[in-house]
Amino acid sequence: MDERSRRYTALWQENNQLYEQWARRHHLSYNELLILISLMGPDDGCTQKDLCGQWLLPKQTVHSILKNMIRKGLICLEASDGDKRSKKIRFTEEGREAAKQVTDALFDMESHIWDRLGGPSTKNLLHVLALFNQFMKEEMTCEKDLF
Repeated sequence: MDERSRRYTALWQENNQLYEQWARRHHLSYNELLILISLMGPDDGCTQKDLCGQWLLPKQTVHSILKNMIRKGLICLEASDGDKRSKKIRFTEEGREAAKQVTDALFDMESHIWDRLGGPSTKNLLHVLALFNQFMKEEMTCEKDLF
């Protein structure tokens, strides 16, 4: 493995571990935090399939988290307009307020970090990461299947 890839992987893992630690301090698992972030976005709700696809989480993991959130009265499931088999996940009033406290705290912390990085470093970091992802997509289209 190339040393640059080793360093990138180590930093990526450390970043994920830091978010995991932050979530634990707020009595959440990392996956619960990811789901709260997603549910805070659209007002029209999203489906379990949406959550699985967005975060690449197993269906059973998402199902267990949602079941626990329903039990706590944080979310409810409603029939989807287009597909009656899938349910839209929506916050209850209590759930939205609880989730807002957590996500606001996270977003405030991230905002302070971006401010500390400063405009040029932030712009450079985001640009380089986007470029890395673009190049990875391009390389993947040329790659032969290994199995």
